[in-house]
Amino acid sequence: DYFPVVTIISGILYVYGIFQYRIFNTIPIATETVFRQAKEGILLLDYMNRIIEANSVVVNMYPELGNLRKENTFSSFVQRHSEFTGILDNKDTIDLHYEKEQQDRYYIAKVSKIATEDDLQIGKMIIISDVTQIYERQKELEMIATDAIDKAETN
Repeated sequence: DYFPVVTIISGILYVYGIFQYRIFNTIPIATETVFRQAKEGILLLDYMNRIIEANSVVVNMYPELGNLRKENTFSSFVQRHSEFTGILDNKDTIDLHYEKEQQDRYYIAKVSKIATEDDLQIGKMIIISDVTQIYERQKELEMIATDAIDKAETN
């Protein structure tokens, strides 16, 4: 009867496959959790610059990304949203101005390349960070500085 021999061999191959192909790896689970719960907007592109995934922050800014299809290319998205022009070509970071609920919001969008362990580029990630508070504080400081200069000139 070959059953015990086949069971042992298939068990060994199964255990080997688990460790070789990292089936119980927690990285994909952690990555998914971080992607969904991030406060920054994250837009994932594949190697052909098709939009693969967008987290809830980006979907709130651009609702059309809520129902992604395979034909959603980043270039067609840029045609509708010109503020992203050039981010994949020659700029790694761009400043965005976005009006939401009659309030001005300021963002920085940064491109990061996604590569495998052997440095093969498999996609890109665009991270959109809200810098409205920083921008407003900078304007306040500029106004204070201007006011101080005016007072110094008057005195």
